[in-house]
Parts: sequence; structure tokens; C-alpha cells
Amino acid sequence: MMNKYSPNWNEAKDKKGTVLALWLCNSATGGQNITPLAAQISKAHPNITVIGADGFLTYVRTVNNGFRIAKSDKVRDSGDRKGEVVTYQNGIEVSRRPFTKK
Repeated sequence: MMNKYSPNWNEAKDKKGTVLALWLCNSATGGQNITPLAAQISKAHPNITVIGADGFLTYVRTVNNGFRIAKSDKVRDSGDRKGEVVTYQNGIEVSRRPFTKK
């Protein structure tokens, strides 16, 4: 799928220093017998860093007609703003922090 959406993926997928950010809901959310998508990709490509969201992301349109993430909720549409950004290397979680919008 990454090859389809990014012509650079094939060259970058195993290159040290590559960072893949998965800005989609629950890309770093795991559970009982569930390995997060970000962790799976990180394990498959141990030289890269993969960042994912543990929570539900809300996107809003910007003034120049683009999009940005406005918030991340742990519970969908709750407004709790307790979503987190999680970083993986070689399938292992190396960092977790609250999602904050500046």
C-alpha cells in the first residue's frame, strides 16, 4: 500500500533515519492480542522510526483549504483530548507523549 501512495517508500523503507508518521486514528492503539499497526510496520522495517496515534484524530480545514489535526481524543468524539503520540523502533515502543496542538 505504501508503494501505491508514495513513490519514495521503496527507497526509504529500510534506510536509517527514515521516519514514517501514520496520522490516522488508532494507528498506535493496541490491546489484548492486537499489535498496533505502527508497531507492525516498525518491526517489519527495523531501521526506520514509525510514529502513530493512540486515539481518535479530528481533522479541520485550514484557511488555505488544507487540513490539520485539531485534537486527539482517547474516547471517540468525547472531547477528552487524551490521545497520545507513540514512537516505535524495531517494533518496540520507545516514546509516548500526549498529543498537543500548539
